Amino acid sequence: MNGMQQRPLGRGPKAVTCYICGRGYGTNSIGIHIKQCQKLFLAQEAQKPKHERRPLPQPPKDADVTEEDLLNVRPGKANNVDWDKFNDAAFDTFNKEALRSACMKWLMI
Repeated sequence: MNGMQQRPLGRGPKAVTCYICGRGYGTNSIGIHIKQCQKLFLAQEAQKPKHERRPLPQPPKDADVTEEDLLNVRPGKANNVDWDKFNDAAFDTFNKEALRSACMKWLMI
């Protein structure tokens, strides 16, 4: 087909889940996103009273991916990372943090 390769049906580009905000980003942009998301998270927390502030979420430990791995993904290379395993762990981390935040707000009422 005009020399273009077709992607198999049902296979989109690989998305990596941000453990801070829970959104998916491509492997080429996840490193840039994590840096920006960390800054945004800390800026939002700085607006809260000290007793309501949460610490910056850390990458999930059970996914065998370090923060350095996330920040240094090179375009076209996935660092031999099991992204499906990471995505599951990152989504769990995000959900636990979101739940803790919701519970803290409820307890403060």
